[in-house]
Amino acid sequence: MKAKEWICYSLLAVIAVVIVIVIILSFVPKKLAPTISAVSSKSIVDELPTAQISVSKYEDGKEYAYKMITSKLETDETMKSDYESVIKTFNNLSSYSIMQGLFLGLSNADQKITYKESGPSITSLHQQTDGYLIEFEWTEKQKLKNVDGTEYKTSDNQSVTFTKLAIFVDDKNEVADYKIYVKTYTSDDSSCRYYYTAYSNVLSLYNLATSFDNANKLQAPLK
Repeated sequence: MKAKEWICYSLLAVIAVVIVIVIILSFVPKKLAPTISAVSSKSIVDELPTAQISVSKYEDGKEYAYKMITSKLETDETMKSDYESVIKTFNNLSSYSIMQGLFLGLSNADQKITYKESGPSITSLHQQTDGYLIEFEWTEKQKLKNVDGTEYKTSDNQSVTFTKLAIFVDDKNEVADYKIYVKTYTSDDSSCRYYYTAYSNVLSLYNLATSFDNANKLQAPLK
């Protein structure tokens, strides 16, 4: 009888431990996309965009864009609110608990910067359809950082600088991998050789861009 009771209590203890672990993992956060912040130690930049954030679309061979220029933020409250909304929505992408990541099959998601000899140019990204291109631009060159906030180094231990980040978002309501392209050259026609991969549902960012579009904030057409 005592042996059966011991086995029973042991099983209950194991079940209790499993429940505790599940509860803990349900609250431990896991970020699967870069953060743009002036205060977070894990931010991939030291400052917020100093030139502008832009939201654009390409439709019927023409480009339409909403440029949130930082020099206007102090006098344009609406633009300032929109600018902050983009930063906040972008930073909230890919925030999952470890347990959610397991269920979504993201436990082995690779969060490193990828280098390719050739990739799409910023110009070609502007010509994608059925979505919006979100760009973050800096006046001064930024040092490329890993997703944990540490400085990125090339294979020969060199730093990399950039002036623009760009992500194209669509209306898919699912977790997928999205590339955040890094502009390291002067010309937008140059190939983006570096990119981050964000494992996220970008619908919130797409919906925000759509709200700007519906409010006729995307000026058109651009040359």
